[in-house]
Amino acid sequence: MVLKKDEFSVSKMDQKGLLSQILKTMKSEAAATPRETKKSLLRFALLETMKNGLLKPGDRLPSEQEMSKALGLSAGTIQGTLRQLQDLGIIIRRRGDGTVVADKEPLTESIWHFRFVHKGSGKPLRPQPSILEITETEDQGLWTKHLGPPPYIRIIRDISGDGIQLGAVMYLSSKLINIDRLQREELDGVNLRVVLESELGERAQKDRTTVVHAKLDYQLAEQFGMVPGSETLVIRAATRLSNGTPFYFQEIFAPADPLELEV
Repeated sequence: MVLKKDEFSVSKMDQKGLLSQILKTMKSEAAATPRETKKSLLRFALLETMKNGLLKPGDRLPSEQEMSKALGLSAGTIQGTLRQLQDLGIIIRRRGDGTVVADKEPLTESIWHFRFVHKGSGKPLRPQPSILEITETEDQGLWTKHLGPPPYIRIIRDISGDGIQLGAVMYLSSKLINIDRLQREELDGVNLRVVLESELGERAQKDRTTVVHAKLDYQLAEQFGMVPGSETLVIRAATRLSNGTPFYFQEIFAPADPLELEV
């Protein structure tokens, strides 16, 4: 798809209204969660404008300079936030041509090693991940064989997109990373694998991925807003760091009916 400048032109009044809504959302979120960083608040606000339709695929975002002035944020905060959204495939940034909302760009193999597509249309699903819970646990399961003995860090995420509910549970060894370094407000809406790689200074390598059909249990269904007992695709992905150390074990839960999996 070729992007032309005039396809994304937005009037100054529209830009002002958009910036006003972004600022309003940031203030509301800051009041609800005072510990959130400015980068996290901006990321949340931009994702909200996309969820509620104020920003649609192909729409141009205000310039970094305009956002800095209207929102009272530093250039570094804005650039860092946009890089995170670009890593997820949510926006497209081009030097000299600004930033636009991606036209349903798929998550690439570098993020998940697979992707979901809508049945019939074949269009890739575009998740918007958010953290539900980060805890330390002694619970053992399928992840134990890959990661070794407990304790583990368990990260539960809502990875819904396009109106379809999905969820993910990731396990890491507590020996690998300190749970205090994982700030929930910094992990919403980002490529979690990339953040963890950055923290550890190592790159991930795919170990194995398996796919099974299962009935979703009540507890997981409640956490993810899915239907208990429904037919579910469960994708289990195990990865290692480039030095051979077990990295994480992750389970993705997706409804089997509206989606297909491409590996």
